This record gives sequence, C-alpha cells and structure tokens, in this order.
Amino acid sequence: MEITKAYPPNFNRLTQDLTGSINQHLNTPSDVPITIQTLDSLMNKFWSNPLQTQSFFCLNLWNACEKVVSTLTQEAQKISKEDNSFSSVHKCPVIFSTREGLVIALNLKSNGGSFEVDSVAANPGGCSIDVARALNNFGTPFKLIGMRGIGTISDNFNLLLEKEGIDPHHLLEINGDTRYFMCFLANKKEHWVVSSSPCLTSQELDSLTSQLMDACRNNKGQVLALATNPPLGAKNNYMPDIIKETKNKSSMFVIYDTKLHTVGKELLDAVLESAPGMIKPNLAEYAEIVGIEEEKLRSDKNLIIHLAQEVIKQYGIKMILVSMDKDGAMLIDKHRAAIASALPVEVVSTIGAGDTGIAAIIDKSKKQKMSIRKPSDSHFKEFLKAFVAAGSATAKKPGTELATLEEVQDMEKNVSVKFV
Repeated sequence: MEITKAYPPNFNRLTQDLTGSINQHLNTPSDVPITIQTLDSLMNKFWSNPLQTQSFFCLNLWNACEKVVSTLTQEAQKISKEDNSFSSVHKCPVIFSTREGLVIALNLKSNGGSFEVDSVAANPGGCSIDVARALNNFGTPFKLIGMRGIGTISDNFNLLLEKEGIDPHHLLEINGDTRYFMCFLANKKEHWVVSSSPCLTSQELDSLTSQLMDACRNNKGQVLALATNPPLGAKNNYMPDIIKETKNKSSMFVIYDTKLHTVGKELLDAVLESAPGMIKPNLAEYAEIVGIEEEKLRSDKNLIIHLAQEVIKQYGIKMILVSMDKDGAMLIDKHRAAIASALPVEVVSTIGAGDTGIAAIIDKSKKQKMSIRKPSDSHFKEFLKAFVAAGSATAKKPGTELATLEEVQDMEKNVSVKFV
C-alpha cells in the first residue's frame, strides 16, 4: 500500500528531514535541496564509509521516516488469504531468508531541478522474502525459514508480513532489530541505502540452521530458494555447506540468486563449487562470473551459451538463467539454450522483479507438475516464459509491489520463447 496525496504535511516534513540527514552525511549546508547529483554523491560516500558511519547515518534516516512508515503500516489493508506459508498436507518449496528487511521506497518528484518526496511505499523485503511474497500472491504453499527481530523496524516488518497473509510468528525470533532497505526513486533511477543486518549469536545461528534442515527433510526433493548472503555472524563456508548438505541429505533442487558484487568472488566461487541446481545472474553479474565484458556478451548470444555450458560442465550446475533487461532472458542447460524476448513495458520499479520471476518458475513447476530437474523441451521454454512474464509484470508496478498471478498469466501470452 502507498501513502498518497492524503498526507501532504507528512511528505513536506519528510522531505525536510531527509534533506537534513543527507546533507549532514555529506557535510554540506542543511538547506541544500536534494538533486540527482546529491543522491549520486550520497551513494559514493555511503558505500565507501566504515560500518560505524553507515550505521549512524542509517539511524538518522530511519528516525526521519519512522512516523510515515508506521502510519503506512497501520493503514495497510490485510489481504484476505489463507496462510500459504506452512502447508502440512503436501510437500512444498522451502524459502530460506537470511538478510530480510523492511523495504522503504521513496518516490521523488522534480520541483524546479530539486526533488521532494511524492509518495512512500513500505513492504517486507529481501530477495528470499520477495520470492515468498510472490508465491503467496500466486497461491502456492511454501515453507519460509527466516528471522524476525525486536525493535521498531521489526514491528513494521512483522505487521506488514502478517497483513500479506504470511505468519511472522513462525520465523526465528532473534535479539536484534530487523534491517531496512531504503530506495530513493528519482528519474527512474534507484539509489539504495541499506542498514546492517543483526549479527546472530552462535545459538541463534544453530537454531536457524536446524529449522532449515528440518524443513528440507520434511519437504524432501523440493525446491530450495536461497538468499544470496549467509546470515551475519556465520562463517564464509556457511552457504556452500548449506547447498551441499540440503542436496545430499534432502535431495533439494537449489536455486541461488547470484550477486557477485554482494558476496565477493571467494564466496561466489565456493557456491558454484557446491553445484546449486540453478543460478540466476543478470548480464552484468554473468559477465563477472565468466570474465568477459558485458557489452561483448550482449552482442553475442552464442558466446553467452558457450560460456554458460562451460560453467555448467565445470561445476555441475543444472541450469543458468541469465536476465538481460531490454534483451530479455536466456535459460541454458548442458544441451539446450532458449531465449525469450523482453516485453515492451514501461518500467516503473525493478524492485522484486527477478524474485517474482523465480517464484513464477517454482509456481509453474508445482501447479503444472513440471519437472524442474529434468524439464522437457516444452517445460524448459515454459519456465523461461514464466520468468520473463513475472519480472515484467512486477516491473510495471510502483515501489515494492509484486505482481499477481493474473497479471503474470496475462503477460505470458505475449512472451515469445525459442531455442537458439
């Protein structure tokens, strides 16, 4: 749900408070208005600052936004759905969230060259949480393993999750507040500030891991959608070990959303060595994996296929799904490669688009009994079609909203997929 023009005083004050916080962080006069250059400078400085400085700034931003976000949370309408997250009747996919958070999308409008807050949206988020939210939209049962903290951010996160029909009380309670992801949307460009995740104690980490292993044993042979990063406080080999253990002991088909810039080359290499069933890099991330310039890959689809099949052969991965924004997406396995053209949609926000696409693949495999381990040619193309349709349907929506099943199915009619 979005705050609209019904709350103009909140927006005026919010703009002032955010401007003051940003200028303080940039060491500029407090009344300097927000511009694109301001946001670019903020990104450069924030992500290069030490953790303590980042944390101080994040606290100031949250203090500026807390009242508006809490109003938004209270005003959000509860979605009338059964809780899909804990089905005891049939085996279901498992979603593992390790860096969940409250996503705050601030839409900024231009006012004489500077920007002011025009609308605000808040949702529970993080890549795995968005996969769960999308599956919930689609009506596909799942088992969500993750954490809920203690604090004001956590209160908003938990209530919004509950209002979407996902019970947060099943999540492991930890002694720390939930993180937040704040996105400034200006001129269709995203600028992100992310607060730190709570660091788990060894006991909390053991409890979270035990919950995941139990869920995988109870849903043996299903899909496991993994978060990109291990929980804060875990060792570097945590995620690769999770992949190997859930595959070996519970026969899980692991989907891993590849983000080299987030996890670093050492961890990503270890993840690839553990051979997840599917990885989903975008073209820039894929270029980093194979060591080839992005634009060279974009202009040579055969090179994308060749290098992907080399990676598959080297690591034992079953499939690689490469998203290529305006050029669509490609799904590649050991013997096949399919390409789907992009849909001509006006992109409003890319938040959660790829996660919705992953959820659409899982949804289709469950509802239409399509094998994700050994898909036929037609099912192979159907998975790619679902991914592109779902991502496009979410990209059309503002802020942090995710597509509905009806919207995805309507989009699928226009997706063209062919083998290369």
